[in-house]
Amino acid sequence: MGKKIFREPLKEEWADALLASPVPCLPGESSRSIAGHLQTTRCALARAIELANETLAANSLVATVAAAAARAAGRMGEASISVDPSGTVMLEIRYKKPTEGDPKRAWSSDLPSIEVLRQEAEALGISTRGFGRNKRLFRAAIDAARKIREAAAPAPKTGKRIKTAPALTQPVVHDTRVLAFAPESEVPADLDLPTPSR
Repeated sequence: MGKKIFREPLKEEWADALLASPVPCLPGESSRSIAGHLQTTRCALARAIELANETLAANSLVATVAAAAARAAGRMGEASISVDPSGTVMLEIRYKKPTEGDPKRAWSSDLPSIEVLRQEAEALGISTRGFGRNKRLFRAAIDAARKIREAAAPAPKTGKRIKTAPALTQPVVHDTRVLAFAPESEVPADLDLPTPSR
C-alpha cells in the first residue's frame, strides 16, 4: 500500500522567492525566471485551449461524437465535448432541470407501483418471470391480456332476435377427412372413402 500524500499550495512569499531563480536557457535565448517561464507557458496553454474549444464548437461532427459517447456512457442529456483548463478533452452532459410547467413523463408518473402491477398481472394469469422491475413490460402484458379477454368474451345478449334468410345452395365440402367423421347417413353413397382399420 502506498503512502498517503498531503498537498496544498505553498505560501505566496515562499513560492515567489523560489520561482525567482533563473531557468537554464538555450544559447541565443534571453534568460528568464521560472515564474516568467511558467507564465508564458500558462498563457500559451490558455490560448491553445481557447482555439481548441472554438474549433470544436464549429465542427458539426462533434455533436454526433458527443451523442455517441453519451450513449456509450449510459447517460441522457445535452452532450457536448470541450477541452478543460488542463488540456484534457472532456465529455460534458447537461441535464435539464424540470420546471413546474413541464409535463411529467408517463412512465414515471402514470403507472402504479411495481407491486400493484405484479398483483394485477398474476390475477390475469400472466407469468411475471423475466419482467424484473420494468413497469412498461408489466403494463404492456396486462393491456394485451385484457384485449385478448375482451375479444374472447361473448357478445352481450340484447334480447332481440335477428331474422336470417335460409341458404340458397347446399354447402360444398372440399375436405373428405371431415366427412370421414360424419354419420353414414350424411355421406353420399358414390363417395369413395377409405375405411378405417381396426
